[in-house]
Amino acid sequence: MGYRELGATERSRLTKFFALNITNHPNSLRMCWENAKELCRAHHTDLVTLYSQRDLNEINETPHKGVWVGLHVGNSSDKWSNGERVDFRNWNISEEDNETYCAFMDQEGLWNSTSCTATKPFMCYNATSGGPPTYNLISENKTWYETQRHCREQFTDLVTIESQEQNDHLKQEAQQSGFWIRLIHDDMEWSDGARAALRYEPAFPGGFQDVFQKPKLALVVNICSPKWNCTAKVHLRHFVCYKEQIHLIKSRITWEEALIYCKANFSGGMLRIESEADQEMVRWKLINYSMENDSLNLPVWLGLQQIQFLGFWVWTSTGYSVCWSNWVKLPELPLSHPCGAIGTRDDNFKWSDQNCLSKLHFLCEGDKLWSTTMSVVTVWVLRVVTVLSDQLITCNPSLLAEAMIMSVQQVQHATDLAQSHGVKDMAMQKRNPNAELLFAVSLIR
Repeated sequence: MGYRELGATERSRLTKFFALNITNHPNSLRMCWENAKELCRAHHTDLVTLYSQRDLNEINETPHKGVWVGLHVGNSSDKWSNGERVDFRNWNISEEDNETYCAFMDQEGLWNSTSCTATKPFMCYNATSGGPPTYNLISENKTWYETQRHCREQFTDLVTIESQEQNDHLKQEAQQSGFWIRLIHDDMEWSDGARAALRYEPAFPGGFQDVFQKPKLALVVNICSPKWNCTAKVHLRHFVCYKEQIHLIKSRITWEEALIYCKANFSGGMLRIESEADQEMVRWKLINYSMENDSLNLPVWLGLQQIQFLGFWVWTSTGYSVCWSNWVKLPELPLSHPCGAIGTRDDNFKWSDQNCLSKLHFLCEGDKLWSTTMSVVTVWVLRVVTVLSDQLITCNPSLLAEAMIMSVQQVQHATDLAQSHGVKDMAMQKRNPNAELLFAVSLIR
């Protein structure tokens, strides 16, 4: 069964979209949503998740009227349309939990729920480098779906409100005018668990509510216009898969160890960010992980390295200088650290220099070079130096295989095994730096 990759003209290179090759299989392309999802998971990552207009533009390359995507009916919840968790609420009136509605702030600063197809003014914001965002109240009446599209095209996005202080500030900014905010409540979920809340006004009278009362519904993209179509999952349709190229490794190791690991396990090595679209996809990856794990509060290693004595920064996987960047402040010699990382949500996902010996999560990119059914709690890279009469003893390959670390509990066993075979120093010896040998690597599922 053949697939063809959809070109990434605007979309980030860090996610690949695939559709079945209709030339070779004209009669076997249509599947129900569940079967399409399983086929995508078997050959790629999952049914496609759409984060932005760029992604939707790529889907338009398919010659079909509608294709399955990963959005389907799930559990009802509040969502900020940028994927961030809704921790603060200031409701005056909200609908029943099983209804679909969007939120607007009234003149008193209270949130009210109403149909997302109602028309109201709205407030967009622009993110600024190192400073507070700027806000723009648009007096033109639009539906919530239209305002989301407008704000993302002209500014950064609709406003998110994270505290009572910010809520009061925006009330003053609005000058006694109500407006849409970025919150939507619905029961739509992506099959890969992503937090993306990209929405378009449904191509049905009455919006989402009228169609979602039927069981087992999923969304298909109407290729002819930027609308969502909702049909029963049992209908047979074409579909688009995606393949993940961003890999967040959930172990904390030094920058050099991360570099070795990524080179050994992924075709693209340590991750590089070459454009705003790449930055946005990495941001979504970190947001999605943070929604499930509260522990991601430290920077994450990138394949960024500063050339000492010259001072410019390069991507280690290509050797090319950094062109597009997102630094908090460009690190300069002689005070900078030579290793780069991306911040998390609290740092607005800005880049910074970090001590190379810090132990952080890290990002790799590309296809996996090998796979295993085993998994580990953390990554352990041991540097084994064997010195005998200043000559390196060649390590037996069977010894390396025997010493492969499968779990944290086997670290001590591997150390004892190495010492029993004549390894006299488990640390780097300055007198013989060329004797460094990678003795054990981690296995990540």
